[in-house]
Amino acid sequence: VLLQNSLIVFLLALSLFNLNYWPNLLGSFIGKLLVDLILTANVFNFFNQTPNKFKQLIVSIFYPIFIVLVGVLSTFLRFSWKERKYKP
Repeated sequence: VLLQNSLIVFLLALSLFNLNYWPNLLGSFIGKLLVDLILTANVFNFFNQTPNKFKQLIVSIFYPIFIVLVGVLSTFLRFSWKERKYKP
């Protein structure tokens, strides 16, 4: 999951400088979005909820950037979680 999200962020950065990478970015993003929609549909069905496709689309746009940023920063910054402290 982190690799796929990293690929999307990397392709986004490359697409800003070279338009030839846009098809790769869109293909990766649509593939990830379809997998996420299928997996979350099962969860929504289990909890008898109706999925909001628009909210899922918005989250799918920002989630790769967020998770890659958290993953990279967590290796360099101190943090605590559930009263456990981590020092790099």
